Amino acid sequence: MADRADFTLDFGVRDWEHPAWLAQFYPDDLPASWRLSYYANEFRAVLVPRERRLAAGEAGMRVWRDEVSRGFRFYLELSPEDDAVVPARAEAVLGDHLAGYVMAAGAAFPPPGTGRPWFASRAGAGSARLWTGTDTPGACGGVGLLTLDGPPDLRALRGQLECFIHGSPAGAGLLFMDAGPGTVDQAMTIAALLGVA
Repeated sequence: MADRADFTLDFGVRDWEHPAWLAQFYPDDLPASWRLSYYANEFRAVLVPRERRLAAGEAGMRVWRDEVSRGFRFYLELSPEDDAVVPARAEAVLGDHLAGYVMAAGAAFPPPGTGRPWFASRAGAGSARLWTGTDTPGACGGVGLLTLDGPPDLRALRGQLECFIHGSPAGAGLLFMDAGPGTVDQAMTIAALLGVA
């Protein structure tokens, strides 16, 4: 049982256009251009894959910004190929909606001049470490990315959530899931039962 009475766990998804979410989360008659708004009514943050950011460009990111409520936050994936121009442009376009960056696999540090928090699985234990599962040793920065294929074992999922909670700083954590909506719903139910939702 989680013993973090001071902790609140929020959830988000890696890509609101995740294939499983397209098939299971959105109404069939919902226009594609409304998906982000629909998603943002249920969640307070999204992790934007690098490919989606590149495809959207600055014009697309402006549309994203205008489609969500004031409190909604974007985290952008960065890779070693991204230079310092990428964060500067993203910050100019998304403004306060840009909460931070997640370094893609293989990247340990963001480009110089990043003006928002960043998280990397290769960072040392502490505030910049991205939690990526029970194999992430030590403290993390309160942001995680959990990738699950198929239906999870509920005990294992609970163990993953407890590990993230205990490795995160006091206050709140944000766990992005690269999984289908049913799996995310199960994780949210477990978090509620643990008293951290």
